[in-house]
Amino acid sequence: MKSRITVLIFLLALFPVSCSNEFEPASGGGDPCDAGVALSCDCEGGSLGFKECPEDGSGFSDCTCLDISFCASCSSGADCGGDFGCFEGKCVNSLVAMGCPGDACESDADCAGKGALQCDGGVCQPHPASLATGNACVPGKVEFCPCPGDTSDSLTGTQTCLSSGGGYSACECGGGGTGDATGDETSAEETGLEETGEGCDPDCVGKSCGPDGCSGICGECDATEVCSDGNCASQCVPMTTMKCHPTDNAVWWFDSCGDPEELVQTCVNDTQCVAGQCTSNCIPHDSEACHDGHVYWFDSCGQPESLSDLCDAAEFCANSTCVKPFYNGNWFVTGKGGGGLGSFAPMTIALIVDGLDVSATASVFGTDLSYSGTLDGKHFTMTGTYYGLSGEKHDEIWDCNFISPTQFDGWVNDNIEGLGSIPFEITGEKK
Repeated sequence: MKSRITVLIFLLALFPVSCSNEFEPASGGGDPCDAGVALSCDCEGGSLGFKECPEDGSGFSDCTCLDISFCASCSSGADCGGDFGCFEGKCVNSLVAMGCPGDACESDADCAGKGALQCDGGVCQPHPASLATGNACVPGKVEFCPCPGDTSDSLTGTQTCLSSGGGYSACECGGGGTGDATGDETSAEETGLEETGEGCDPDCVGKSCGPDGCSGICGECDATEVCSDGNCASQCVPMTTMKCHPTDNAVWWFDSCGDPEELVQTCVNDTQCVAGQCTSNCIPHDSEACHDGHVYWFDSCGQPESLSDLCDAAEFCANSTCVKPFYNGNWFVTGKGGGGLGSFAPMTIALIVDGLDVSATASVFGTDLSYSGTLDGKHFTMTGTYYGLSGEKHDEIWDCNFISPTQFDGWVNDNIEGLGSIPFEITGEKK
């Protein structure tokens, strides 16, 4: 492979032997925060950074800014600076956390930027601005507060956290008023609240949150809810999708939390609700076909029903049947990546799978390569060692999955003694 010849010179040029700070601080804030939380923050020039909440929750640290705009476009590692490398045309600091804004993800660990991005809705994106500054309170949460104008410190009211989480409402001291900090004492009779709660009958009938009419509250809402008219209300986005109601033969609007909201259409005249629409009645168990890697029954409307045949870990579903593949033969392998440190030379390998044992041979630039490894289901690993044209030792590790009887994909890590590992993303096609 080409990387075997040029990698030493390229690595030395990309990472010279010198020390520099990867980050530069920008001013942060002192708002209360949840210990261990890392959030995004804006840096000078529009690039992103991150800030963390210490264990005592006293306030976020100063914004730590990357010395470049991570996820910037690049053609080689020299375009990225710091400890960043160029991978698939963008600057990243990890071959695990490579997700840039807009890229698909499964968790925050898939996203680049060391905490500046989060995985939200399956997409890497900056943390919401309302969180980036650190919430002052939990939206909808009710707390006790001293009534304004009460110099004796004996009267208490309640205040509710705003839906934005940026702070609390004015202190409510009964009668819907908030009091006026004039220095005059406000009596219990004027506020409608007892001084200590003695002799006051709390009124929580039909309420699950908010003031109880005395000096207490009827309850608190979850972090995803707000207190509205004495009851906890969901902060779900209304009417986001139309689906079939789980108990009614009808199409309903559902909110973003998956709860039914409003009837759209009742399916009548021998029609059935299927995939969010009323269709003609379907004949069950009409045919069999492959679905999710197994054989399923399908109705006459083309909807999957129940499992017909469970394919085992080493089998593929093809033509409505579980089949055991035959992998032996020549495979043409191509690759990409290398973090700007080299390229993958296309090669043909002679692959042999014998039970759980895997072996392969190849010849690249006149060098004979030999690999051996194991197969587990559709996943195989194999290793091989050889010496390059300059005498450098290469230890290769292949980690791949068969995605069909004639295709596989995965990674090859070329570990060069004294220099480290160069990763390549590869695909294989059976010839």
